[in-house]
Amino acid sequence: MKNFGECLIKLTSLQSIFVDFNNCNKLTERGLRDLGQGLKEVTSFQSLTLFFAFCEEITDEGLKGLGEALENLNALQYIYFRLDSYEKISDEGLQSLRKSIQKLTSLQSIALSFNECPGISDKAKQDFRERLKTLHNLKTIDLFFRQSLHPSVHKE
Repeated sequence: MKNFGECLIKLTSLQSIFVDFNNCNKLTERGLRDLGQGLKEVTSFQSLTLFFAFCEEITDEGLKGLGEALENLNALQYIYFRLDSYEKISDEGLQSLRKSIQKLTSLQSIALSFNECPGISDKAKQDFRERLKTLHNLKTIDLFFRQSLHPSVHKE
């Protein structure tokens, strides 16, 4: 992941990126931090799409690092993150990501998926929604927090 982050640094005029890390079980906090280091150097981003579903090693600390990387992306207008099926993400991780997103004054559209994240409380979800409404340019908010009704669907 470090090499990927270093490559991003060289793409200073890149405006849009879509990266799919779904089912990447080797992606760790350090990898997410390295990705964040690369992202925060490309201040020209207008659209950022990152899929991290089923990457079992991501925790609140990784989410915090990703959020901190976003804070430099002043031109960012669109975010779509898929962070489904995380046992290790809690209210704390969601709150740190939200605090960073709230600093993105150019943001117009956000879509975040936290399906199957049992560590995130209903109160944190509601707080997340409400506080994003303070972004004046934000026109679209799509948040997904579905939990499975079938316990057999969860990984063991």
